[in-house]
Amino acid sequence: MVSIIEVWSRIKEHEGDTFKTITGLEFSYSIDGDNIISSRPETDTNIPKSHVEKSLERVPLKDTTEIQDLMGPSYLWGILNDERISSGDW
Repeated sequence: MVSIIEVWSRIKEHEGDTFKTITGLEFSYSIDGDNIISSRPETDTNIPKSHVEKSLERVPLKDTTEIQDLMGPSYLWGILNDERISSGDW
């Protein structure tokens, strides 16, 4: 399994880029310490790095139901299922 350090580095590298949720809604995010702050006009969701780490234990993610217990499952799915972040590791 790929380390949270490597994945977090990829996530930081793509801060501000456009990603898509499973339903195709576009969003971007910023990094504030150990948190991802998703940016959509309707919502700002704070996703702790620890939830990214918990999600990594479950990749590949078929849909958001696999991570419903974590903050921002739609955004987590969109970030972790993007090739820029997964980089072929899952």
